[in-house]
Amino acid sequence: MLTRTLRLRSFTLVELMLALVLSALIFGMAYAGLRIVQQQQQLFQQKAQILGQVSTLQTVLIRDFDRASSITAVDNRVQCTQQARMVEYHWLDSVVTRQQGEVTDTFQLPLLSVDYYFQAQPQQAGLIDEVALAVVVLKDTFHLQAATTYSAGQLLLRTSHK
Repeated sequence: MLTRTLRLRSFTLVELMLALVLSALIFGMAYAGLRIVQQQQQLFQQKAQILGQVSTLQTVLIRDFDRASSITAVDNRVQCTQQARMVEYHWLDSVVTRQQGEVTDTFQLPLLSVDYYFQAQPQQAGLIDEVALAVVVLKDTFHLQAATTYSAGQLLLRTSHK
């Protein structure tokens, strides 16, 4: 009797190992790509949060300067006074605080520089009509500015109180 051997088609061990290695490479590249996307998303969210703080600081600084009847600078502080209301800003290396009465707002912003001006002349302290800030946000520098104009009456009143 004649026996016939039946040959089944199958993958060899080398073919299986090659398929596993290629699958591992594809999964490894996909995982690395996913990590890069996640890191970019975290960086984007961080930058968006800081830019939100920059925008809020710019808004309140302009509003406080517009409402103030006098603005004085002393070292790393600025006081915006309007009748019985006073808002005080403190500039530190990585924090800006805004205090109005019992309320304190904190902005986590690394400051590069703070400059004071009165009638376009740089000032160290005293009455000012403009402040310029340079804020660093993840290698980008943003320049914030707030200014006001004094009436002649306000300036006379201010100089008569000295």
